[in-house]
Amino acid sequence: MAASLDYCFNALNLIIFVFGIIANLFTIFIVIKFGLTRHASIILILNLSIADSLSLCRLPFVIYENIIKNWAFGLTMCKAYRALILTSSLASCFTIVTITIERYVAVCFPLKIRTIHKRSFVIKCCLCSWFLAFLLRLPSIIFAQVAEETKNAANVTVFKCGTEWPKSIRFYAIGSTILIGFLIPCSVIIFVYCKIIVTLIKSKQFQTIWASRDSGNSRYEQFMLLALAIITSYIIFWSPYWALKFITMLKKKHTKSLHIVLEFFSILRFLHSATNPILYFALGPNFRNHFLKLFSKNEVSGVITMDTRSS
Repeated sequence: MAASLDYCFNALNLIIFVFGIIANLFTIFIVIKFGLTRHASIILILNLSIADSLSLCRLPFVIYENIIKNWAFGLTMCKAYRALILTSSLASCFTIVTITIERYVAVCFPLKIRTIHKRSFVIKCCLCSWFLAFLLRLPSIIFAQVAEETKNAANVTVFKCGTEWPKSIRFYAIGSTILIGFLIPCSVIIFVYCKIIVTLIKSKQFQTIWASRDSGNSRYEQFMLLALAIITSYIIFWSPYWALKFITMLKKKHTKSLHIVLEFFSILRFLHSATNPILYFALGPNFRNHFLKLFSKNEVSGVITMDTRSS
């Protein structure tokens, strides 16, 4: 039973990794290829794709550890690995919060939109999200250790890479991680989007502005919908993991079934990083149009090549 579950989890992780890396790198390629970084909103999407790509880099290590049941890369690599995955996952979260705030300013304070849509300002916000993520994850990186475990049945010593908190601060450390990594960002996201909805319902001014924008209005609404979809998927995919993480924090003994459920919920959070590009291309007009343009160019060049050869 355990072996079959490991096989299923490894297969799922591999599919998510391959699809997610290709999709996110393709998103980055589209942004750079067509010079979309002149749009502030797209810079935030680019930052999110980079963070998601780096977060997904954890999966090959997860698969390896599930198969070999041992960390064979030493302490330095363990700390570097933990720094990469912990910082990128939190940077992804902070970028989603930034997207929410950007939408809030665009809707509730339209006169200030030019200020926050300056390319230099948005890039600074992205850099700040990475710096803050690293700073907040620094204690977890410092306490990252390669723990030695002995399996009783086979009497084999194995090594595991993880954050080993001192017992005196373990409860507070994990609690603060949940608070910073999910509860505070999630609360900010929900509060801000509620403010946006209330503003849109109450304000007739926005109805007039939107009605006068024609095609521009459609694009504005589409990015609004895209931002909402990204935020909703984040809450759906991450909530189960953090809820169970809180339960494991309270429990002194972890059962095998609890570990299996936690592993499944861990897969869900990686699925979030892999499915974000689907939202970009399904709901983002810029991405969809340039995606079609890219492939239409390839088709045309293919036809021209065929015609040249035949002549």
